[in-house]
Amino acid sequence: MTQGDKSLDFTQGIDATGGSGCENIYYELYYRLLSHEMSLAISSYHVGTHSSISEICAVQADCSGSMATIKNIEFMSGTSEIIPEPDENDNEPQPDPTLIIMEEASNYISDCWEGCTECRKAYYDNDPNYIFGHCVNDIVYRYGNQCNSSQDRSRCSTMEMDFCFRAYPADSDLRWKDPDNKCRSLIEFNRDLTFPWLYKSKNTSNLNRGMCILDNDPYLQCALSWDSNDPAGNKGYTSMYRPRP
Repeated sequence: MTQGDKSLDFTQGIDATGGSGCENIYYELYYRLLSHEMSLAISSYHVGTHSSISEICAVQADCSGSMATIKNIEFMSGTSEIIPEPDENDNEPQPDPTLIIMEEASNYISDCWEGCTECRKAYYDNDPNYIFGHCVNDIVYRYGNQCNSSQDRSRCSTMEMDFCFRAYPADSDLRWKDPDNKCRSLIEFNRDLTFPWLYKSKNTSNLNRGMCILDNDPYLQCALSWDSNDPAGNKGYTSMYRPRP
């Protein structure tokens, strides 16, 4: 801090003679300012008698009569870093990062875009810590009953195993005998029990069918239901057993 020919130095290191022994005393202040965790307030006033920056012997500090001007305050970060010399190869085109698709299913089917029926974890080789969902299958399936732990559930999103159901391609004539009949995560649209599904008039006595297995209501009624706008009706991809409202 400088005023005229006088100056004060604020030092957080220890000088060659030992200094004050207050090494790094401003670190906490600096980082709180840098991280926007605190404000900086400056008050100016007559500094009173015997001050190291004033030769005027005022009787007492007067907060209303200051003539001081505070200016040219600047916060800088990284000023001690060594800036490397530019590399002549810096302007050369860099190869595009490579997408790495993992074998592990994503945490949630919603980690991929709507309409995806199999979502896996993926990352780019230049940023392996950033994991995201990548769709590897968008075939439309019809879903049946919940898969149990003895079945291959590797295609099901890991954080929602309750919604891991057997499914076959909706347009397959082989239906449940289709070789692609596997355990898969139920798409979110089919899970929506607030949707106005069209229900079959007759209930099933097997309360473990379809999504009914997820409902513990002692008065549960379970019936086949589907989207009334689905051209395939009760044989389409929206058709499955759900709790009756």
